[in-house]
Amino acid sequence: MGTTMSQKTKYALFIIALVTAGVTARLLPHAANFVPISALVFLAAAYLPRKLALVVPLSIMILSDLVIGLHPLIMYTWGSFVLIGIVGSFVYKKYQNRWHLAGLGPVASVIFFVVTNFGVWLQGRMYEHSFAGLMRCFTMAMPFFRSTLLSDIAFTPLLFIVTFFTLKLVRSNPSSKVSAVVALQ
Repeated sequence: MGTTMSQKTKYALFIIALVTAGVTARLLPHAANFVPISALVFLAAAYLPRKLALVVPLSIMILSDLVIGLHPLIMYTWGSFVLIGIVGSFVYKKYQNRWHLAGLGPVASVIFFVVTNFGVWLQGRMYEHSFAGLMRCFTMAMPFFRSTLLSDIAFTPLLFIVTFFTLKLVRSNPSSKVSAVVALQ
C-alpha cells in the first residue's frame, strides 16, 4: 500500500532543501558575492505560494548571518532578497511561466546592488550624504556588482534547468521513493 505525501509536506521539504543549499553556499568559501541566493529565491517564487516563498530568503540570510556574523546592513541585505522574492512571485503570477524567472538573474543583481549600497551610503559611515557621495558609493561597489551579476547569470538558469530535469526524471518514474519527495506539483 503506497502512501502519498501531502502538498504541505512537499512544500516544507522543498523549503528545507532551498534553505540548506543557500546556507551551505554562504558558509563555504566562495568569491565575494558569488553565491546562488537569488537563484534559490527565484526557485522558491516559481514553485511555492508567495508567503512560503518569502520564508526562503529570510531563512537563508538569518541562519547564515547568525554563523557568519551580524552586521549593520542586515535590513538592506535581507530586504533586498525579500524584494527579489516579491519580484519573482509577481513575474510568475503575471506570466505563469517558470522560465521567465530563469532569466531574471540580472534583475536580482541590480536590486541587491542598489538596495545594499544605498544602505551603505545612508548609514553615512563611509560616504558623505550627497549625490556625489552616493555615486562614489555605487562606483566603489562595482567590483562586487560584477561578481554578483556573474553569479546570478550563471546560477539562476542552471538551477532552473537542474530542477526541470530532476522533476522530469522523477515524474517519469513515479514509483521511485525519491519521486514522493521531489515532485512538487
